[in-house]
Amino acid sequence: MSKNFAGQNLNGRSFRGQDLRGADFSGCELKGCDFTDADLTDAKFCRATLGIDDWHNLFKLLANFVFGMSSGFLAWVLNFLFIYAVIGIFKGFTRTDFPVEENNALLLIGSLYAASVCLSVFAALKYRDWRIVTGYHSVIIMAVAVMATGEVVVSKAYLAAAGAVAVTVAAAVGMAAAAVGRVGVTIALMLTLAGTSTVAGTGVVVEVGTGAAMTVIYLLLGWYLNRRCLKSEESMLALLRRYALAWRCWGGTQFVGATLAHTDFAEADLSAARFAGAKFQQPNFTHAKNLHLAWIYASPLERKPVRTLLTEGRLDSQDFSNLNLRGLSFKGLNLTGCNFYHTDLSEADFRNCGLTGADLSEAMALGTHFSNATMTGALIDNWSMDKHTQFDGVICDFVYTKRNKDERNPPQGNFKPGEFSKLYQEIANTVDFIAHTPDELTALLRAIDHIKQQGGDIVIQSLERKNESVVVRTQSDESIDKAAIYAEVKAQTEKELLMLQQEKQLLLQKVEMQEQHTDTLKQLLNKAIESPKTMNDNSRHYSNIIAHSSALALGDGSTANNHIEQVADAELKAALQTLQQLLADSHLADIDKQQAHQAVDELAAVSQKPQAERKSLARRSLSFLKDLQQDLSSVAELGEQYGKLLIKVMAWF
Repeated sequence: MSKNFAGQNLNGRSFRGQDLRGADFSGCELKGCDFTDADLTDAKFCRATLGIDDWHNLFKLLANFVFGMSSGFLAWVLNFLFIYAVIGIFKGFTRTDFPVEENNALLLIGSLYAASVCLSVFAALKYRDWRIVTGYHSVIIMAVAVMATGEVVVSKAYLAAAGAVAVTVAAAVGMAAAAVGRVGVTIALMLTLAGTSTVAGTGVVVEVGTGAAMTVIYLLLGWYLNRRCLKSEESMLALLRRYALAWRCWGGTQFVGATLAHTDFAEADLSAARFAGAKFQQPNFTHAKNLHLAWIYASPLERKPVRTLLTEGRLDSQDFSNLNLRGLSFKGLNLTGCNFYHTDLSEADFRNCGLTGADLSEAMALGTHFSNATMTGALIDNWSMDKHTQFDGVICDFVYTKRNKDERNPPQGNFKPGEFSKLYQEIANTVDFIAHTPDELTALLRAIDHIKQQGGDIVIQSLERKNESVVVRTQSDESIDKAAIYAEVKAQTEKELLMLQQEKQLLLQKVEMQEQHTDTLKQLLNKAIESPKTMNDNSRHYSNIIAHSSALALGDGSTANNHIEQVADAELKAALQTLQQLLADSHLADIDKQQAHQAVDELAAVSQKPQAERKSLARRSLSFLKDLQQDLSSVAELGEQYGKLLIKVMAWF
């Protein structure tokens, strides 16, 4: 089957699920074509025309006709209710009939009210607050209701208020008619004018003219908002734009599930094309037309600055934070100083880009191409990479490893040519995990250990403290999917965190029982002291027990000052107690044990100090305990247990 379709009229054709790799659709008419689930790798759509086929256009024309008639008629009827309410209020105040045929005041009132509705909408758009419109209508409705209550017949009050509500609904109906496009507006206007001419000789021409004038104003307002939302993409009109595009793109060229790997849409007319659900792998949209009129919701093309950058190479905004830009191509663009914080850049193409000073903090850069890009001064705090991330030929003097620019790499001087690429290509084979609390760190370490015991290939390469968090860097075999191992560790961490919470509850119960037992022994000792004649060996035995449980566990009965019992946090308290017991049972010399227990006791005392003072006060004790780890590492299991426990304690300081 030939894949050269260049210049052909293929409107309405279905290519669903076909292998179209390398196909040429340049200059084709592709309105209404279906490329669902097709493989369009390296396909060309240069100067092609996408859109809606004739059958869908005919159906939409008929639907617009019906909707336009309904909207125009309904708006007209609702405006008549408003007119009737105005006449009712006049009669209630003057006790006379309103001289409609001889007085154009009614036409003036209706027109001015409709115009005021338009002005409230314009004000809301200018000051970006729809409460201006709702507040205005609320005041009008309440004012009409209050004035109408002066009538003898109470039902007139409800009628007048209903009239004010009706005109508000009429405005909404008129704008809804315009949302379907020019056809809906035209038909509604034709119906309004036809109705006006039909009843012109019935003696109620003023009422009819007023209703027609108000309806025309509302329809024109809706038409204006429709054009504005499609062109400017204001957030205030986001909902109107979404529904207008949904109707406009219905029946358009379909790309749901299609693979767009290096697909070329240069200079193509993409009106009504549907890209939602497509698989983007660096397609080319250079000079593509009407991409803003395509259905791009739930796709990387959703934001206007992104589309402008891809089609025109122009930066309307430097803020691309928290977006999904997976699989897009920014090749050769100048993105100096752009903000990609917490953005998904996986499989995107940044080759030959200017990324000087760009913020890539916490960005997902799995399989991203940075080859030959300039990255001097970029912020790469906690970004994620994998073995498929490419850094060949990157030009970089230095990078900041913290978003606040407190740390840089290298700490002094600049990278030598090629040094950045070599360093970060090696780091790309690692996966980083961030623990924000001591509980999360414990759960993360236990999760990694669990996966290792189950045969998983993952080892901890390093632990690094960053602000109030701890970064655990892991490494695994290059053949292992980093995304899969990341998901597995995160899932196991959630399970371990739940188990840890349950263990903490049990530990708290155990501590409470031990405290109750200690209190009982103290009471027995006090009774023995009060009755010296009955004091015997058992009382001395109780005394030894109390001394043993309240003193440091030095093994020689020492009663050094112990602040652990005064620690408020149960988890830290348990960790320090476990650390004391581990040191007491170790093979260390007695003098080392004594100094170690003193260091633990100092940490317990420091934990009760203000947060700002803890780090400096605990530095000496933590340094001593860290030095002991080398002595304890001769026993593998003891050294590993001591290391994990020490990391947990250090997280508190």
